[in-house]
Amino acid sequence: WQENRSVYGARKLWHAMKREQFDVARCTVERLMRDIGIEGVRRGKKVVGQNVKTSVPRALDAVSLPQEVTSFFPCQLSGGIKQRVLIAMALILRPRILIADEPTTGLDVLTEQEILQTLNIAADETGASLLFISHDLWAVGAIANRTLVMDQGHIVEDADIANLDISEVPAARRLAEAAKALQASC
Repeated sequence: WQENRSVYGARKLWHAMKREQFDVARCTVERLMRDIGIEGVRRGKKVVGQNVKTSVPRALDAVSLPQEVTSFFPCQLSGGIKQRVLIAMALILRPRILIADEPTTGLDVLTEQEILQTLNIAADETGASLLFISHDLWAVGAIANRTLVMDQGHIVEDADIANLDISEVPAARRLAEAAKALQASC
């Protein structure tokens, strides 16, 4: 347990709480966030703020959400608000690395821009590194200063997005061409 102590993130804590018959659908946002903070402290993690009570408001503030959102149930929130709440929940545990896997999928363009901005601010304020995983090159360009292209599970290119179309790697060129074709058709 000691060597894995720093690996426990919001995802592992979430699964730990689910194993304990934690019914997410019947909990308000405040309860979910508070319990993640309590579980994190119990497992030896430091939380945002002085203690668990102050960590929820500070995490919500970091993602530009009003405190009133804590009284809602997850089913009462829009997709964009849910995404921000999830980012805030992750921030409670002060991660060193924040992994965002397709965080804007299914969101409208305005909400997508807000989420990207929120991720950038959250990473800057906490000092966390951000690993942003996406097929959307526009979103990647809005958030990343470095782009890795994968093909069949292997990193095949490390380049600036603007240079993907002149890459020597076929997969990188295909990705850039597909993004341009999609943009042209819209």
